[in-house]
Amino acid sequence: MTDFSTLLAELAKSAGLTPEQAEVTLGTLLGAMQLSLPSAAFAPIEQAIPDTRRLVAKGVAPLGGRTGEIAAVAGQVRTAEGAERLAEQLRRSGLSAEQVRAAAQWLVGQLRTGLGPGPADTLLTTLPGLQRLST
Repeated sequence: MTDFSTLLAELAKSAGLTPEQAEVTLGTLLGAMQLSLPSAAFAPIEQAIPDTRRLVAKGVAPLGGRTGEIAAVAGQVRTAEGAERLAEQLRRSGLSAEQVRAAAQWLVGQLRTGLGPGPADTLLTTLPGLQRLST
């Protein structure tokens, strides 16, 4: 498994982000996934992406860490409409639409590598908003 700093450097390079933007963006995407899935379904993602909990904490920090705002992220990768709201949150944090798309594409690739193509495709079927963000 790739270590945390290498993972963030790869995302930053792939999506044209600063290291801080990469950390917050990945944390936001993972946080939305975590809130959208049952714990058992999210567990393999925690195995595939190092330091997932730390990343999720970084991703919700720009939302102020307030329960209502964090809950508002829940479900945002389950639907295309939700994905648009999530993309808007990321754009408000300073990312371009292309950077959001590139980050989501990178995450989908990491999930395919870490989980395997079959489980990753099943996950993407469950979370079509994530697929939408990446196209």
